[in-house]
Amino acid sequence: MLSQTQPSQQTALVDFVRTLQQQKVLDPATGDQLLFDPDWNMMLWTEAPLFGINVADFWHCGTHLHTHFHISQTTTHDIQTPKNETQYINKVAFLAQLTSSPANFDLQPGLAAGPFDFSLYALWDFRQAFESTRMPTSTMLRAASLWMIYAAEMLWANVRTKRDFRHRASNGNPAKEGDAYHKSRRWVGFNRQRWDVWVEGLENGREAEEQDVGGLVEEALSQVERVESQKWRLEREEMYA
Repeated sequence: MLSQTQPSQQTALVDFVRTLQQQKVLDPATGDQLLFDPDWNMMLWTEAPLFGINVADFWHCGTHLHTHFHISQTTTHDIQTPKNETQYINKVAFLAQLTSSPANFDLQPGLAAGPFDFSLYALWDFRQAFESTRMPTSTMLRAASLWMIYAAEMLWANVRTKRDFRHRASNGNPAKEGDAYHKSRRWVGFNRQRWDVWVEGLENGREAEEQDVGGLVEEALSQVERVESQKWRLEREEMYA
């Protein structure tokens, strides 16, 4: 099972899923790419139909505002045993590696997410770890670090585009700020100010007692430094808009 597979052993599975997504299934009569279901208007396999929904079910997402827009999730607060922690961390690593897939990097304001884009799940873990009035647990630090280690490029792209996760039809906001910021911020997704809060949280995580956590945090911060050193820069007035 995926939840029992360590991140270092997930490469083959990640590569398989990515390769499958690149396959186009054509109608031999018309040459057109086949749809999974005409009502869904999603193509095999390039749009990975139902993959996101099945991931959400696997993640134990319960209620949702829309077929593609889940708002509840298993969180690190729900983890009670070392076994549950290991399973959660393994799932985080898998989704983070998929999130870094090149198939997701057509991100532009207003466009749909890529087929393997689980950036919102990353935001949830960062929010739990670094936007709470409670100190982050070692599980939270591990999860946040893995998102940054495997998917920093995509997360930084979200910051660059100020990605907004509000659901206009229902006025829902699954990306709202954590309880430590609910009186001072009205966050709706990714932005530079929020990113800086997360990076500061990771920097503070260097002091974690568990040696493996400290190692993950350092690796995560090296990825932060790498993506922030790229040519693209936010103007100061844009950073805190």
